[in-house]
Amino acid sequence: CFVSVSTFKRRFRRRYSLPPHKWFILRKLDIAYRMLLTTDVAVSEVARLCGFTNSSHFIAAFKRRYHITPASLRRDSITKVK
Repeated sequence: CFVSVSTFKRRFRRRYSLPPHKWFILRKLDIAYRMLLTTDVAVSEVARLCGFTNSSHFIAAFKRRYHITPASLRRDSITKVK
C-alpha cells in the first residue's frame, strides 16, 4: 500500500469504523454462519476452514456476534426447514 502500518490501520479504521483485525474476524464469522446453514460440515471443521485455530475461540466469538452457538444455529435452522 506504500504507507506505514500505523497509517494503514488509521485509514482502515476511518473507512470501515473497525480496526483491520476486528473487521477480518467478522468476515470469517460471516462465512462460518453461511457454512453452518448451507453445509453439514462439523462445527470444528467450519472453525478450521474459516481460519480459527481453536474451536473454543470460534464458538465464543460466534456467540458474541450472533447470540447463539454454532450448533444451536444449525439445529434451529434444521427444525425450521422441517
